[in-house]
Amino acid sequence: MVVQFGWTFLGYGLIAVKGWSTVIFPAVIFAITLASLLYARAKAADGTLR
Repeated sequence: MVVQFGWTFLGYGLIAVKGWSTVIFPAVIFAITLASLLYARAKAADGTLR
């Protein structure tokens, strides 16, 4: 997924064509992924997840 978004935004130049508003959706996906990862690591550290 990172490669796909990276190519779309950096390789193709979508930001130059469509503007910065196109970054919102991938940024939300990245934020949700990061929050989920941090939550899972915290739960694994306190023993809730094994």
